[in-house]
Amino acid sequence: MTNKTETLSRGKSVSPHAGAWVWIAIAVLYSIAPLDFVPDVIAPYGWVDDIIVVVISIINLVQSYLMPKNEALAKVIKRIKWIVIGLAPLVVIALAVVIVCEKLF
Repeated sequence: MTNKTETLSRGKSVSPHAGAWVWIAIAVLYSIAPLDFVPDVIAPYGWVDDIIVVVISIINLVQSYLMPKNEALAKVIKRIKWIVIGLAPLVVIALAVVIVCEKLF
């Protein structure tokens, strides 16, 4: 394995950033998909989970591009990514509580 490309079993090369770009594509598809953790019809709360998924995938992409250039900064970005991933469920739960409270009161 080299710094610039990874070699597949058939001899083809793949960019080390390809996985991060796949996550970007998945995040965009999730954002436009009608099925979400928090439905988009509950505006603006329904957009929060979409934004969280896109932000995490963008942080992942930045991390993949920084890794070969500045490993220390890439590690900081990785920690930030995991903090966002850890806080995301709490944000979604808090929004669910807000939505339920709005409906009840």
